[in-house]
Amino acid sequence: MVTVNSDDPKMFETSLEKEYQQLMEAFGFGLEDVKKLITNAIRSAWCDEPTKERVGKELAQIDND
Repeated sequence: MVTVNSDDPKMFETSLEKEYQQLMEAFGFGLEDVKKLITNAIRSAWCDEPTKERVGKELAQIDND
């Protein structure tokens, strides 16, 4: 399972948004690729299952347009 992370955003002047954007620009990732990475992050998060389900449903509602 692969996820995208930003260990120290202030030190490296980055954010998850910037990291996903770079994947899209440099490697041709599409929205569905990014959504899969985010889904992986949700699945591997250290939180309870109801929270994972709620956040996963919110992600699924994001329009592809």
